[in-house]
Amino acid sequence: MSINPHGLEPIPEETRQLVQRLCPKGTMVTQLRDALGPIYSDESFASLYAKEGRAAEAPWRLALVMVLQAVEGLTDRQAAEAVRTRLDWLYALALPLDDPGFHYSILTDFRQRVLAGQAQELILEPILQLCRQRGWLKARGKQRTDATAVLTRGRARSRLESVGESMRAALNALAKQEPVWVQAHLNPAWFERYVHRFELARFPKAETQRTLWREQVGSDVGQLLASIDEESTPQAVRSEPSVTLVRQVFAQHYEQQGQQIRWRDGPAVSNEQRIVSPYDPQARRSRKRDLVWLGYKVHLTETCDQDPGCPHVIIHVETTEATLQDPAVCAAGWRRRDHLASSAHHATAAHALPRVAQNTSTSCRHCRWPQSETDCGSSACSVPRSTQPPCASEITFRSLARQGGLLIVSHLSSISQQSHVSRPTDHS
Repeated sequence: MSINPHGLEPIPEETRQLVQRLCPKGTMVTQLRDALGPIYSDESFASLYAKEGRAAEAPWRLALVMVLQAVEGLTDRQAAEAVRTRLDWLYALALPLDDPGFHYSILTDFRQRVLAGQAQELILEPILQLCRQRGWLKARGKQRTDATAVLTRGRARSRLESVGESMRAALNALAKQEPVWVQAHLNPAWFERYVHRFELARFPKAETQRTLWREQVGSDVGQLLASIDEESTPQAVRSEPSVTLVRQVFAQHYEQQGQQIRWRDGPAVSNEQRIVSPYDPQARRSRKRDLVWLGYKVHLTETCDQDPGCPHVIIHVETTEATLQDPAVCAAGWRRRDHLASSAHHATAAHALPRVAQNTSTSCRHCRWPQSETDCGSSACSVPRSTQPPCASEITFRSLARQGGLLIVSHLSSISQQSHVSRPTDHS
């Protein structure tokens, strides 16, 4: 697919007049368009498309749809329907009243292009650029950082469920890739054991029977891997990603010595390396305070100046493995946007970096951060508490887009006009 940039398109007059007549005060979507303009341009996304091919939907519209979609919490189907039926969306996207819209799968394709090209900054950076131009985002302001959980699409599984479902996923993938080889090596009993999802509710209740069940699953996986290791096995079977995955999961929970396969008392790897779901191998089980989840962790940096004329804006987002400790990504994230360097950066205890030797002449003697004691938020500081910045133990945010690890956030939905910006409402 290719694009043919046409420049920024004005809002059709018919659409503008109808919106003004039916919604004289406007909606959040129309106010956002009036305050920020079109935000994106086709030229910014040109590198994601081929120079020749079938014409693609305008990338700037798809990017804006992704933003509006997540602000309102819509699925791809609902967002595509809103483009066809919502008058305020037609206004924001500069579309005529009779525009037929597009199929919802186009949003998935565009999102995958952004991820494949590692072009996530093309979504967030234009919003930050507009904020700087409007004076809503200034350098040397106060910022704060915190992290929250991102759930994987799959559910959490027990150790035996992980092995059994990995076996099932491998059999399904091989049946599509090399059906002839599967028919020649498939154990007929596997049909009954792996035709349905491998769930705890289907397991035997008695512990002795469960022990036999674990041994049976280990024997099945070992038999499959032995067949794959034969010299006559096609290379397509050996290189199948699901086969590599089931090898890893099998080695994590079973110990094989010759022909004997024994269930391990515990995983052979740490939680940082343990694969829980074969459908999302990078998802990890983690815990933060009382929250336990399977998935990822997103680190958010937000401006937190007390100026009532400036909204709080998320300026940096980084999605990592759930088990990665907060300080490991905090330092890199704080230095990522040098043009938005802060005069004071507040963080939760988990994000606080190890206190290393610093220049004490420019650091607070209580928290050791490079800031004056007046800007320090430490309870040990001698500055009266009323003059200190508020605690940043919690961060508020609204997600704008998150698919496959991509999460963009902002507080711009409360902006109404260029001449007037009200303080956004916090959403926890």
